[in-house]
Amino acid sequence: MYPKSHFHFCPRCGAHRSAPTASNPFECPQCQLRYYFNPAAAVAVFIENAEGQVLLIRRAKDPGKNRLAPPGGFIDIGVRAETALSREIAEEIGIQIHSIYFLCSQTNEYTYGGVTYPVLDLFLSRNPRRANSPLLLKKSVPRTGTRQSTSAPMISPLHRCKPLGKTF
Repeated sequence: MYPKSHFHFCPRCGAHRSAPTASNPFECPQCQLRYYFNPAAAVAVFIENAEGQVLLIRRAKDPGKNRLAPPGGFIDIGVRAETALSREIAEEIGIQIHSIYFLCSQTNEYTYGGVTYPVLDLFLSRNPRRANSPLLLKKSVPRTGTRQSTSAPMISPLHRCKPLGKTF
């Protein structure tokens, strides 16, 4: 079930929605509110060691419990992708990286609690040979705890990757 299907009433005026429509945005005929349903943004990074092996995490919680994924997570409102990625890497694997490179983006769906959220995943790499453009992390983020990644499945060129320890 997509987020829009949960809107039975206008969030501004409370008017009842007469019938669901497939259009985006949600439009209220009572108060003329136009609410757009845009994707959430997430970020993940592929970190390689000198032998070309890629660091992966094993997800501890659903969705995707016990699956391998690159470290990453959702980007909070008002937070830059680079900052979110730095925080996620520190929380999930306890390391800090200082330069990353844009690899690609991919649309995705994330189902949680009976709701399917559209997501735009941004994939980054620490390896400039795999990248399209540089992004620099300028601020170190201290480790604040452990959270689980919400990253998408691996992209096809890196399916043969092996999980590693903290040797980066």
